[in-house]
Amino acid sequence: MPRALSDEGLLRYGFRGLSCEHVAAVLPEVAGPRAQGRALVAHPGHGASLRALRNRRSIASTRGLTGR
Repeated sequence: MPRALSDEGLLRYGFRGLSCEHVAAVLPEVAGPRAQGRALVAHPGHGASLRALRNRRSIASTRGLTGR
């Protein structure tokens, strides 16, 4: 995505981005106060990946530049 578009606030989400956003949203219901700590989100199957969350925010991904 051209930097000018992302500078304007346009975000690119694929399936993994939407899935991670959902997990981060429901994490407090599942993990309670621990949701504000560290967590790993796993996407198994073809093209499997992991994403690290801290305080329900993505901080790293095994997908490199395409996963954040």
